[in-house]
Amino acid sequence: MMKDGSKRKRTKKQIKDDEQAKLDEENANRARAAKIEELEYQLQLAEHEADNNKGAAVLMSDLVNANIIKQKAENSYVVQGREGELAFDYVKR
Repeated sequence: MMKDGSKRKRTKKQIKDDEQAKLDEENANRARAAKIEELEYQLQLAEHEADNNKGAAVLMSDLVNANIIKQKAENSYVVQGREGELAFDYVKR
């Protein structure tokens, strides 16, 4: 019978299992940290692309308003060139 307040000794298997559980948790934490880092990078790329798209939209609007190009449809534009009209159709990605 164990005395009150005495600690029970862990077996070698229990120690090994506890160490493995700790390693598994550390590996899971590293994997989560790597995933967060990847998502932050993808967000940064998306924000950069959004900024570029805003600039392109403003430019196209300015060109249409200045009658340099004519908008035929939502994603279709025409420019008057030396050889005649040049049509540009854009597909949304």
